[in-house]
Amino acid sequence: MRLVARLVCGLLVAFAVAAPAAALGAGGPVGLIREIPLHGNAGGIAAGPEGNLWFTQNLPARSVAIGRITPQGKVTRFRQGLSSGTQPSKITAGPDGNLWFTYDGGIRSMTGGGIGRITPAGQITLFPEPPDLHGVPFEIVAGPDGNLWFNHAAILTPTGQAIGRITPSGEITEFSAGLRESAAVGNLTPGPGGVWFADESPTPSIGRITSSGEITEFPGLRPHEFPIVYGPTPGPEGNLWFSDNEHKPALIERITPDGTIERFGTGIDPRAEYAGPFAVGSDGNVWFRLEKRRLAGSPNPEVSSTAIGRITPSGKITEFNDCLRPMPDYAGPNFLTLGPDGNVWFTTWPSGESAHPSRASTPSIGRITPSGKITEFRLGLYPSSSPEEMVSGGGRLWFIDRETNAIGTIAPPRKTPNTFLVLGSEPLPGATGGRLRLAIPGPGKLTVSGAGLRPLETHAPACRARAAITLIPDPRLRRTLASGHSRHLSVRITYKPDGGSPFTQRVKVTLRAR
Repeated sequence: MRLVARLVCGLLVAFAVAAPAAALGAGGPVGLIREIPLHGNAGGIAAGPEGNLWFTQNLPARSVAIGRITPQGKVTRFRQGLSSGTQPSKITAGPDGNLWFTYDGGIRSMTGGGIGRITPAGQITLFPEPPDLHGVPFEIVAGPDGNLWFNHAAILTPTGQAIGRITPSGEITEFSAGLRESAAVGNLTPGPGGVWFADESPTPSIGRITSSGEITEFPGLRPHEFPIVYGPTPGPEGNLWFSDNEHKPALIERITPDGTIERFGTGIDPRAEYAGPFAVGSDGNVWFRLEKRRLAGSPNPEVSSTAIGRITPSGKITEFNDCLRPMPDYAGPNFLTLGPDGNVWFTTWPSGESAHPSRASTPSIGRITPSGKITEFRLGLYPSSSPEEMVSGGGRLWFIDRETNAIGTIAPPRKTPNTFLVLGSEPLPGATGGRLRLAIPGPGKLTVSGAGLRPLETHAPACRARAAITLIPDPRLRRTLASGHSRHLSVRITYKPDGGSPFTQRVKVTLRAR
């Protein structure tokens, strides 16, 4: 596939450029995002043990399915085994090599919902909750005991909260002893000694349920009418990290397996209002999103700012916000996850509140290295995209775009990249030549050379995964073109990433008079 771009300069010279074709595989052009339309709502996504991405699709009714996407982008939907009215919700990889999901049984069901299992080959089995249990399962995680654990959707479960367990053979048991009557269980995560959770009731707490069903809630969080608790997230040192955003400024907190809570605030901007969600990095530290209230002296009283924070096991906090755009042009980092390249990746939301309408919807997929260097990628996102939950699988990052009803994916740039993508071209004013626009892995040095061109060296922008490089004909070639002759050139472009090894790519350029 050839990408042809025409550049017109003051000499009426056009450049025709051939570039590598885009591909979905892990070896495709760097920073290129692809969105795969679902024609329905995605409820949850999970990386399967076989390297594929799995998702639930729950609306509209005719589109309900459990879906699978290969790393190459092939989509298969499985519906046989889903009863009428079933609406799948969250999904996770199970310890038995299958995928497990929660579902709402719908008005035709004799129960509120249940748990489903799908094999890698697509065989679906449903395990309805007995009518005397609590109703509509929602979150589901694989526990350290080899079983699956789930909670209930609070809005659809009026009879009280419980934590459920389902064995790989489909036996369901629920546990409520130890939960407070007003408990609102969420954020299930496997951790030391069992499955941990946040009780997001007006008197919030962090809790744990053991493999035998013993529930303990550990008090210590401040009461609040509308608590916002991110976490708990297991840390590399054996504790769990969370934020209790009733504190102003927001604090990062840690709970030990025995229930001791420690709070860390030194290093956080005093304007910080919300901290979280969290991701554990390959560097052994915990990374989190940080949102700050309005900036002093801002002409827009609603303007806020965001940052990505890092906290070490000893409690040292560092903020990074270089290259993050200011709000309200976008809402900043949203969901964080560890990528297959060892960096932490995040999604960003558009805000729709910008004073500049053309910039009001500017979502991206971002990456932050262990040293704190941030790069955002946008090429391939729909203008109306709103990336949310993200997981790593099959050597790629996958995310849900609920605004466009799509699953999006991006392949992390290789540690030693050997290709870039020519995005297009544009004229330069006067008789100075043309400019090529490139997608590259990040900041670095670009040099261009070729017979008939003036050698040029430039540095790619530090905050964007795009760059522009100029092609300037030398005086002799300009005279040749002005006389009506054409010239075919092989242009050599060398890219050296900051801190990385250089590589060279040749681009065919045709110069001709018009």
